[in-house]
Amino acid sequence: MASPNPFHYAVAVGINAYPGGYKPLSGPVNDARAFVDWLVDPEQGGLPAKNVELIITPKKAPAKPATAKPTKQLIDEALWAAHENLNQAIGTVPEEDQATARAASRLYFFVAGHGILPGDGEAALLDATARPRFQPNIELGSYVSWMAKNGAFAEVCAFADCCRSYELLATAGQPFFSAPPRIGGRVVTLLGFATSAGDLSFEEIGSAEEADSRRGFFSKVLIEGLRGNAADPKTGLVTTSGLRAYVGPVVANLTRDKPVPQHVELYSAENMVFGPVRTSATVGRPPGRTARRVVINFPADFSDSVELVAPDGARMTWEPVDGPWTVRLYDGEWYVQRPGSSQDSMGLVGDGLVSVSGEDRVVDL
Repeated sequence: MASPNPFHYAVAVGINAYPGGYKPLSGPVNDARAFVDWLVDPEQGGLPAKNVELIITPKKAPAKPATAKPTKQLIDEALWAAHENLNQAIGTVPEEDQATARAASRLYFFVAGHGILPGDGEAALLDATARPRFQPNIELGSYVSWMAKNGAFAEVCAFADCCRSYELLATAGQPFFSAPPRIGGRVVTLLGFATSAGDLSFEEIGSAEEADSRRGFFSKVLIEGLRGNAADPKTGLVTTSGLRAYVGPVVANLTRDKPVPQHVELYSAENMVFGPVRTSATVGRPPGRTARRVVINFPADFSDSVELVAPDGARMTWEPVDGPWTVRLYDGEWYVQRPGSSQDSMGLVGDGLVSVSGEDRVVDL
C-alpha cells in the first residue's frame, strides 16, 4: 500500500550519552524512536520508512568525547539528504504536477538531548561531543530559517525536547550548508520547544530497570497529541492550535513539582494538520471507558466563565455563578480554565486540574 505522504521527510535525533561531562540521559533515544513510530504509521504520520532518518546514541557509546556520536555533521548530512531526496522525488513527477507535489511536501526535524540557549539563538541541541565551553550544537531557529529561505519544503516542523539554559557565550550552531538559493515557494514553519527560554526540560524518573521505557515529558505528550489526544472533536483533525491547547497544560501539570514547571512553546503563523482525520468514533470518550460522576466546586468569589478541556482537546463551558458543576467524565487528566487558548486558571486550586481515575469524585477548585 502506498504511503499517504510520499513527499514528507523526517530526521529524528536522540542523544543519551555525553562523555564530555554532561550527565547521561535515558529519555531521548526512546523519544526519537517513538516519534519515528508515529511518522511511519500509515494511520498516523503516513511517511514512507525510506523517507525517515533515525539518528541516536549507539548501543555501545564511545567513552571519549572526540569520538562520540551523533555529531552535528552527521545530523546536517541527514537533513541535506532529505532536501536532495525531495528534489529528486519531485523531479520524477510530470512537470505539470510538480507544483502540486511541492505543495504537499513537509520536513519533520525532531531532536532530544541536552540543550542550551546560545546568546544569538533560541534553542539548540548539543551534539554528543559537547563539553563545557566546547559546545557544537544544532540551533533550531537557524535551521528552520535556512529551510524557510531555501523553500524546497512547503512546510517545516521542528520540535526540540531539550533544556534552554542560558549560555550567552556559546555560538548558535548554523547549518553547514551554503547560503540558501530560493528554489521553492512559500514556506510554513512550526517551532516547538519543550520549555521556555532559560528554563529546563525534564524526563521521567524511576529505577534503573525502567530506563528502557523512560521518556521526556514534552515528547511523550506531544506524540500522544499527534496520535489523537489533541484532535478537535468536531472536525477530527489534529492541528497546530489543537496541539498547543493540549500539550501545554498537560506538560505543565506533569512537571508542576519540578523546580520550574515546563511551559511549552509552539510557534506557527498557520494551522498545520497532522495525521488522518479522526472520525467521531475515535474522538471523545474512548471505547470501553466508564464515565464517572464528578462534581466541581468553585471558590465562593469566583464568577468568571470557565471551560473544561478533555484529554482529547474537546471543550465544554460552565458559569460558576450557577453553582457546582456536575459532569460525567472518563478517566484521565482534565483542566478547567477561562475560555480561550491562554491556559488561564488563576484563582483555581491546582491550576484547574481535575484528575479522574476509577471512581466518582468531588473536586474543590
